[in-house]
Amino acid sequence: MNQRKAQTRLKIQIGGLAQKAGLLEPLGIHPADDLQKDEQKFDAVATLMGAFLYLSDPLYHDETQKMLWRERGKKALAEP
Repeated sequence: MNQRKAQTRLKIQIGGLAQKAGLLEPLGIHPADDLQKDEQKFDAVATLMGAFLYLSDPLYHDETQKMLWRERGKKALAEP
Protein backbone atom coordinates (compact mmCIF):
# COMPACT_ATOMS: atom_id res chain seq x y z
CA MET A 1 0.00 0.00 0.00
CA ASN A 2 1.45 3.37 -0.91
CA GLN A 3 2.07 6.05 1.72
CA ARG A 4 -0.84 8.28 0.69
CA LYS A 5 -3.37 5.43 0.81
CA ALA A 6 -1.99 4.28 4.16
CA GLN A 7 -2.31 7.82 5.57
CA THR A 8 -5.89 8.11 4.30
CA ARG A 9 -6.81 4.72 5.77
CA LEU A 10 -5.36 5.72 9.15
CA LYS A 11 -7.36 8.97 9.19
CA ILE A 12 -10.57 7.12 8.35
CA GLN A 13 -9.95 4.60 11.12
CA ILE A 14 -9.22 7.33 13.68
CA GLY A 15 -12.40 9.12 12.63
CA GLY A 16 -14.32 5.88 13.21
CA LEU A 17 -12.84 5.58 16.68
CA ALA A 18 -13.80 9.18 17.50
CA GLN A 19 -17.34 8.44 16.36
CA LYS A 20 -17.56 5.14 18.29
CA ALA A 21 -16.26 6.90 21.42
CA GLY A 22 -19.12 9.38 21.16
CA LEU A 23 -16.92 12.43 20.65
CA LEU A 24 -18.67 13.80 17.57
CA GLU A 25 -22.36 13.86 18.46
CA PRO A 26 -22.15 16.28 21.43
CA LEU A 27 -20.15 18.65 19.23
CA GLY A 28 -22.73 18.56 16.44
CA ILE A 29 -20.32 16.95 14.00
CA HIS A 30 -22.03 14.70 11.45
CA PRO A 31 -20.66 12.38 8.73
CA ALA A 32 -21.68 14.72 5.88
CA ASP A 33 -19.91 17.75 7.41
CA ASP A 34 -16.84 19.21 5.71
CA LEU A 35 -14.81 20.30 8.71
CA GLN A 36 -12.20 22.11 6.63
CA LYS A 37 -14.64 24.28 4.68
CA ASP A 38 -17.56 24.83 7.05
CA GLU A 39 -16.68 27.89 9.16
CA GLN A 40 -19.68 27.22 11.43
CA LYS A 41 -17.98 24.01 12.58
CA PHE A 42 -14.78 25.79 13.66
CA ASP A 43 -15.69 25.86 17.36
CA ALA A 44 -16.58 22.15 17.31
CA VAL A 45 -13.31 21.32 15.56
CA ALA A 46 -11.33 23.49 17.99
CA THR A 47 -13.02 21.78 20.95
CA LEU A 48 -12.21 18.33 19.57
CA MET A 49 -8.61 19.34 18.92
CA GLY A 50 -8.35 20.66 22.47
CA ALA A 51 -9.62 17.33 23.78
CA PHE A 52 -7.06 15.44 21.70
CA LEU A 53 -4.29 17.68 23.03
CA TYR A 54 -5.50 17.08 26.59
CA LEU A 55 -5.20 13.33 25.99
CA SER A 56 -1.77 13.60 24.42
CA ASP A 57 0.28 14.38 27.52
CA PRO A 58 -0.77 11.34 29.60
CA LEU A 59 -0.09 9.08 26.61
CA TYR A 60 3.55 10.12 26.79
CA HIS A 61 4.01 10.45 30.54
CA ASP A 62 1.46 8.47 32.57
CA GLU A 63 1.65 4.70 32.18
CA THR A 64 -1.06 4.10 34.80
CA GLN A 65 -3.56 6.32 32.98
CA LYS A 66 -2.59 4.74 29.68
CA MET A 67 -3.25 1.27 31.13
CA LEU A 68 -6.67 2.34 32.45
CA TRP A 69 -7.63 3.81 29.08
CA ARG A 70 -6.40 0.67 27.31
CA GLU A 71 -8.61 -1.60 29.42
CA ARG A 72 -11.63 0.66 29.00
CA GLY A 73 -10.98 0.79 25.26
CA LYS A 74 -10.76 -2.98 24.97
CA LYS A 75 -14.17 -3.30 26.64
CA ALA A 76 -15.69 -0.68 24.34
CA LEU A 77 -14.22 -2.29 21.22
CA ALA A 78 -15.62 -5.65 22.23
CA GLU A 79 -19.15 -4.19 22.19
CA PRO A 80 -21.08 -4.17 18.90
